[in-house]
Amino acid sequence: MANPQHIAWLLEGVEAWNAWRQHEDFNPDFSGEKMGETFIQAGKIKTMEGVPIIPLAGADLSDANFKGADLTGNVRGFVKADFSGATLTRADFSGAFLENANLAEVDFSDADIRYANLEGATVESDRLSRARDLSGSQPWRAKLFSAGKSLFPIDFDPLDIARVGNFIETIQTRKTAYEQSQAVMYFRGENQGYTQTGTSLMPSGMRDDRMHRPGEMLRDLIARRPADFSQAKSALYLWMQAQHHGLPTPFLDITSSPLVGLFFACEGAQEDAQHDGYVHVFATSKSLVKPFDSDSLSVITNFARLSFDDEPVLRGERLPFPSLDVETSYPEAMRRLYQLIQREKPYFENKD
Repeated sequence: MANPQHIAWLLEGVEAWNAWRQHEDFNPDFSGEKMGETFIQAGKIKTMEGVPIIPLAGADLSDANFKGADLTGNVRGFVKADFSGATLTRADFSGAFLENANLAEVDFSDADIRYANLEGATVESDRLSRARDLSGSQPWRAKLFSAGKSLFPIDFDPLDIARVGNFIETIQTRKTAYEQSQAVMYFRGENQGYTQTGTSLMPSGMRDDRMHRPGEMLRDLIARRPADFSQAKSALYLWMQAQHHGLPTPFLDITSSPLVGLFFACEGAQEDAQHDGYVHVFATSKSLVKPFDSDSLSVITNFARLSFDDEPVLRGERLPFPSLDVETSYPEAMRRLYQLIQREKPYFENKD
């Protein structure tokens, strides 16, 4: 339960709060507090570009207990917490609601972010990675970016392309805009069939109502055709071979060539078709593009090999079976993931 005195000091403003931290020896306790409603009722909400803000920028909140606290308004998403530049070292945000919060330039060293709701929050990926525990927080739902880089995407309206020349000119215009933001472009062409079946931008393993279990299916394919996988030295190679054999996978094909994307968008086109083909353009920070032998790629491709039981535990999603307990299942799921990674990279360290 939150400490009323700590709440009162925080409502005095960041400058006064930091002074209290310097002169008083205490660990702030805001556990379970509905911070958005508290700041609204006290008349301490500020407005930034028309958005109500909980002003906590630059606050010293080290060792603070925000466990289960709601950093939004009485209607979630109505108020945003501004923690920019704040110190959150060793703070406990487990189970806290941080939707749309500004977490830029925040020190997360040794913080506990377990099962916090980070959806829409703006946060630097390298700083967030310093937290002690991120399990169940689904950080990919946040707006992750690298320090010093612009946030994406740059918005463009969809364009109709009738000629190859127009297509190349359009791509060049967008390429110039993205390069100014230190981004690189990738493309995916999808013909009329994808829009007709409603499977646009869906990996093959997600294109119907069946509950695909890619890890189990991959193991079954390897057992049936061991010779085709005998030279595999990485999970990436396994998935490439599996896709070659027509196995539904959780991965999406993209290309760095806009013309290759255009080819697949036009493949099998019919003039009287009821649906158009599309070339989808993806832009991402250059710092997020990894080589084929990177540790990041090993983690992703081996994660896809996990069992149907382990995946939702590590993603922090609803468990497939009520009998599974997150607290005990998570360490075991992580252990199995590390085992898979270390088969191809023995040096890979278990950082639990």
